[in-house]
Amino acid sequence: MRERRSGRKRKRKERRKEKKRGQHLCFLQRKQRRCCAMGKRREEEQKRKKRKGKKRRGREKRKRKGRRDYSY
Repeated sequence: MRERRSGRKRKRKERRKEKKRGQHLCFLQRKQRRCCAMGKRREEEQKRKKRKGKKRRGREKRKRKGRRDYSY
């Protein structure tokens, strides 16, 4: 497995790729791209947290399988 690059190195690498492609992005477009990527990352983290919570709840239910709890 590859180690994930730190933020600064990753950004530098992305800029190099953009230059190689010959695309010139203005400041606002670059900023928009970064914000979009950040937003996606946040959404993924939230999804992971939700999934983790569901998994934990499932484990708790399995532990109490012998008893039935009818309290609402």
